[in-house]
Amino acid sequence: MEPLPAALAQWAAAIKPLTDRHGTELYPVTRAILYIVKVQVLYGTARLSKKRPLASMAPPGCALRLTIEPVDVTLDVGGRPTGSCTKVYAGSLYPGYGSPAYMSDEDRLIVRRLQQRLGDTDHEGCLCGAGGADLLERIIATGRSRWENPRGPVLQQGEQRSAPLGWVHDELGRTRLSVAGIAPSSVVTLVAPPVVIDTIGGTVAPLDLGVPGAMAEQLLRLPPVGPEAVAGLAARWRDLVPVQVPAPEAPEVRDLGMVEPVPVVSLCIDKVAMQSWHGSRYRYGGKTQVPCALARLTFDYAGTIVGPPSTNKPCWSGRVMRSSVSVAIRMPRRKRSAVFCWRV
Repeated sequence: MEPLPAALAQWAAAIKPLTDRHGTELYPVTRAILYIVKVQVLYGTARLSKKRPLASMAPPGCALRLTIEPVDVTLDVGGRPTGSCTKVYAGSLYPGYGSPAYMSDEDRLIVRRLQQRLGDTDHEGCLCGAGGADLLERIIATGRSRWENPRGPVLQQGEQRSAPLGWVHDELGRTRLSVAGIAPSSVVTLVAPPVVIDTIGGTVAPLDLGVPGAMAEQLLRLPPVGPEAVAGLAARWRDLVPVQVPAPEAPEVRDLGMVEPVPVVSLCIDKVAMQSWHGSRYRYGGKTQVPCALARLTFDYAGTIVGPPSTNKPCWSGRVMRSSVSVAIRMPRRKRSAVFCWRV
């Protein structure tokens, strides 16, 4: 067989792998590329995790940013993810440079758009704009997008929803623009137009907020407004946004004068990683956690409870009388427990 000219030989070398792969599914049920969908706070780097649930990131209806992480996972016989997963990096984009055989051309295009900052993502890698919305649709169309982890709900495209914009107050007393009628288990994400994700059913529905998609996205990017700035923003609101978007209302401010705090102790039972005293220092005793009776001290300022953040639900709560109290206190940062005695 006579050798081909250089140009034809180069073409033959490029088409031969495609011909071999045509009509054949390599690794049909053993490996796959999944897209893990998470959310990130509006301003900052905090992302959804086991220690940071959705309810702690923003009030219902307030927007969060959307992040996509492509991962390489192993599938069992039933096609379900099993074991650990490996993040897909830019080296997997091009054939011949560590690209998995089961990674399709559509996967390479999606990963390239996610990692090369082509206008579909912001400087922190979160989806944004019309390009981010188009990229999200492509990812959902693969049928391999999952919410929060590889074993989470499969995301699927839903029908468009209409909802009005409104104002809510967060736990710090700040005023925030939000989408009305959003369930606590759903999250509004910032693309153009914004979409709402049902974290239980996996439905992703575009939102019609009565304004163009790009304007709706920018409106929901409004930072939390402190009580002292609400009046100034309301005075300029009609010059900044369309008339169909309501202006913020100044919150009611009550001057209670000097309020004497009332200490409140909440008791609960939780598992704590214990430490032992060894060689004049604490020695970490491994990851074994044992149930402990814990107490959480807060202060009641005329109905407003001030204390450290905690997700533990107390099983008993009561006001502390003037006496000496000895309880076990958990220190989550250093993961140790100790017994303190204070007088109130």
